[in-house]
This record gives sequence, structure tokens and C-alpha cells, in this order.
Amino acid sequence: MMDWEYSDIPCPRCGAVPTKMRDCIEIGCEDGYIDLYDQDPSYYFPGEDALCPSCHGVGVVRWCGECGHEIWLKEIDGE
Repeated sequence: MMDWEYSDIPCPRCGAVPTKMRDCIEIGCEDGYIDLYDQDPSYYFPGEDALCPSCHGVGVVRWCGECGHEIWLKEIDGE
């Protein structure tokens, strides 16, 4: 069973196409954000969100199957 997909985004390091991607598997990650209240209800209010440390707010994780480089959204957007 394959838990990742191919992506048409080229690797910014080596230029390989296709690259690979999968949904973020961080516990509590919903579309790139984690509800902090679910993590620690004694400290946070309902609805307080933080960027997911695994996918950095993207909701998916991308990497190059050739060189192993992790591809972040800022690299894709050219920032």
C-alpha cells in the first residue's frame, strides 16, 4: 500500500521531477494547523491554533525521491 503520491513540483535542489508528497501525519494537524486547546486545555483557549511543526502550515509534506530534500512551500513559491 502506497501512502504517498507523485507531485509535478520539481525539486529545488536537484531538479528531479516528479517529487513525492503525503498528507501530514502529525497528531492533531488539520490543514496545517494544530488546535493548542486539544494539546493542553488548561493553558490554551478553544480555537487557539499554531502552525504544525511537521508541515509548516501546508497540510502536506513534500520531498524529493532522488536526493531526499524536504520541499517547503516557500521554496515552491520562490520566496
